[in-house]
Parts: sequence; structure tokens; C-alpha cells
Amino acid sequence: MSTDAPIVAAPPDAFQKRLDGLLIVALVVWGLAQLAPHLAHPAIYIWDEAMHQAAARGTHDTFFTPHIYKDPVFPADPRHWWAAHVWMHKPTGPFWFGALMMHVVGVTPLALRLASLLGHLAAAVSIYLIARRPAGRFWAVLGAAGFLAMPFGWQLVQGRIFGDVTDCTLTGCNAIAVALLFHATRQDSWRWGLAAGAAVGLGFLCKTGLALTPLGIAATLWALSRLRFCPGPRFSTVVAMVGMAVLLAAPWSFYSAWRWPELHDLEARVTRAHLFADPTVDVGPWHRPVDALLNEVNTQSLAPLPAVLPLLAFVWLLVRAVRRRELEVVGLALWVGATWLVLSLSVVKVPAIAWGRCPPSWQRWPSRARMPDAIPRSRRRSWRRSPRRGSSSTCRCSVMSAPCSPRCWCRRAPGPGSPRDWSWPPRRRCSPRSCAGACRGSCPGRPRGWGSWPRACSRGCWPSPSQWRRQTTRPGIWTTCTSPTPARWGARSTSRRRRAVSSSSRRTRTCPTPWST
Repeated sequence: MSTDAPIVAAPPDAFQKRLDGLLIVALVVWGLAQLAPHLAHPAIYIWDEAMHQAAARGTHDTFFTPHIYKDPVFPADPRHWWAAHVWMHKPTGPFWFGALMMHVVGVTPLALRLASLLGHLAAAVSIYLIARRPAGRFWAVLGAAGFLAMPFGWQLVQGRIFGDVTDCTLTGCNAIAVALLFHATRQDSWRWGLAAGAAVGLGFLCKTGLALTPLGIAATLWALSRLRFCPGPRFSTVVAMVGMAVLLAAPWSFYSAWRWPELHDLEARVTRAHLFADPTVDVGPWHRPVDALLNEVNTQSLAPLPAVLPLLAFVWLLVRAVRRRELEVVGLALWVGATWLVLSLSVVKVPAIAWGRCPPSWQRWPSRARMPDAIPRSRRRSWRRSPRRGSSSTCRCSVMSAPCSPRCWCRRAPGPGSPRDWSWPPRRRCSPRSCAGACRGSCPGRPRGWGSWPRACSRGCWPSPSQWRRQTTRPGIWTTCTSPTPARWGARSTSRRRRAVSSSSRRTRTCPTPWST
């Protein structure tokens, strides 16, 4: 079996409408109204923004030599990153952007703060793009607007008391990379994988710590798709994503290692010391115990939200990911979990670093606010016949003796723009009447009676272990959705099944699935 074709595919992204563009514009306007006023204030506080502004100013003079002191009178100790000549304590990406902006708006603090503003807006737009499918547009907009209104985000962008352009830009790049990864998976396009990899590469140039998280999400989703757990990207999409990230991030790393080998080695050890204690380097005063999952820094970084918000988001998303197996929900669970573990188990806990867990956590609340089980059945889009491309997927109801597999298989009818024939479990059409005499009208399309699967439609035909044991221990005839492909099902093509197929073609209805649009 080729590794380039995952077994589970995601339906194409149908959420591409003019309304989405208008809502994104509204979010950007809201973000500018919240964060842009007084962004050009002249105050530079003693914390990180002071060093970042100095490094951006040095990069403006010598673009490929970021420095704080251009011509120091006394020899500068490379171990003192707060008073260094060539400054490589943080990657140079945000300072390159700030240097370019200084040619546009002048040598002012506004030039570097524009990078923080753009990173914050990019994160908010990504929250909407990711949450609109599992939660709906209303809750997605509400979550993104709430993210833009957080006080600590305003503090980071404005540089009030504490500002960190590297963390703001990293958060935006990571969020954009995850959104592009989901879009590449739904479009089944390795070109969108290149775009996601470009976002990862830019994030690595902003801050190395969590920039590689989207690559881990992509690899894990691909592996889960091979296990038929949830939709995932093709192997070629993952390779394109990794290749583009390396193409953008590797040249500067090789160049700095060649030009300043001693400084590059020192800063590499400093980066590792943020995760693992290293007495040979100094990483500042932000030391905490390795086992500190909840501490005062996390409380400050997530104000006014509770300190346990990311952990609750991870647990809830993990439960829903196992039950519903939606692409975005599984990806968000991986994103929140990986971010939480890295930031919680690390030695250094700076509030701005912890800001990276806020976008995935905020996307949890829109998804939780709109539970599919709470939506009236008449309001569900999946119960109405979809006018999407091509013909809708057909499901053939066959009668088989119990016990049988609870999984529903179906072959998607080819249509214009259909990138793949197989999806699992796909949008299907079942007929309760086709086998009413055999199983009392029970069908995954409309669960009822003793032979039905409890909450099959709202749970994607994946009953709980207790329900599955209860069903398999009862005698009777089961209704399953099987593929009409003779090569795959062979001996199951019985005359009784053919009669069920002819009956189902006369009267059918749409059955919702976890990934139906």
C-alpha cells in the first residue's frame, strides 16, 4: 500500500463564502480598534522590549548582523546576552521585519510593534478559520473577538511594562500554520502544505521553542489517518510542509553557525536550558520547578482566565476527539496538549512564552459552546440534502447476521473536483424501509427500536463499549452500510443484499456523520 494515500480523507472545505471574508474583515477592524490606538507611544520599558528595540535598530544598520552595541568600548562578554555585541539570544525574524518597517515609518518604536500587532491579528483570524467548522461562525467569531480583547495580549502588543515581539509573532505563525494544515488536508493539496510549511519556517525564525509544533500535529494526523481514526493529510503534504519549513529556517542557522560559531553554540545551549536545567549558562530569573504544572506565572499570563483553562481545554478536546473524530478537533487536541506539556514541564516559565497556549485554548470554547447534541435535529445541516459538488454518496443497506462491525463503510460517488473516492465514515444515505422486515426498521440512518445503535447519528456510528456489548449479545439481524465494490466485499453480494439495494434506491434519506458539512 502506498504511503501517499491515507485511508481516511476529509471532505473538502465548503466554508469558503463571501460571508467568511466579511467576518474576517470585521475581526481585523475589531482587533485594530482594540490594539492599534497609541501603539506608537515613545515609552520603552526595561523588560524585553528594550533589548528587542535595540536589536531591531542594530539590524536596521547591518541587516545580517543583529547587535545591541555596534562598537563597544569594552570587550563584550558573549555569555551576557543582555549586554552583547552581536545579539543572537532570539532568532532574527522579528528584527528583520522591524528593520524593514523602520525604512517605512521611520526609526521609532512603532516599527517593531507592528510585528506584534500583525502576529496577534493573524492568531485571531486563525481562531475563526479553525473554529468555524466544528463550532459555527457565530461562536468562532465570538472566540476570536474575545482573544483580541484579552488584557495581557494588549500589554504584549503595546509593550506596556512587558512586551515580547518574538512570542506574539510566534503565536501568529503557529496559528496560521495549523489553519493552513487543516485546509491542505480538506483540499487534499500539497501546495497548501507548502504554505503551512512556510508559516512554520517563519515561526522558527521568530522563536525556536514551539515553532515546530504544527509539524508534529501534521505527522500525528497522518499516522492517525493510517489507523483510520480520523481524517489526515497525505504523506506528500506532510513532506511538503517539512521541506518548506527547513528551506526557510535552515539557511540562517547555517550562516550564523559558520560566522559566529562560539556564540551560536552558546545560544543553542541557552535555548536547551529553557527546557532542561543547565548550570553552565544563565537564562535569567524565571526558574521554576520542573514539575510545576500550575504556578503563579501561568495565572498571570492567562489573566483574566483561570490558570487551569488550557488543561481543561485539552481534556475536553481529547474526549470529543475520541468520540467525534473530527479533523479540527483532533488537531486542536494535539495542539493544546503539546503546547501545554512543553510550557508546563520546562524550566523557564516566562509569561510571554506561556502566551503561546492561548490561541488553541480560546478555540476550545466556541467548540464547547455549540455542542452538536444540543442542536435540534431540524436545524442540522447534515440532515438536509447537500448541494455539494458531484452526486451525493450512496449507501447500500445489506442484511447480515449479528454480530457485525459497528463501522459504516461507503464509497463516494465520483464528481467534478472529487480528489478521492474513499472517505471514512463518509456522508451516506440509508433507507429504513429497505430492511424493515428483517431488523424492525433499524438503520444507522435513523436509530430506533431494539436493533438500533444508540445515538448513532450524533456520535458518528461509534457506540460506547457497553452499548456495543449489549448489541452484539442480542440475536437478530443487523443493518450495516457496506461498499458496493465486489473486490472488497466479494462474498457479501447476496441476492438478499441486491434486493435491499433496489429498495434503498427508491426511498432514501441523508444520515449525518461527524465530518459532514
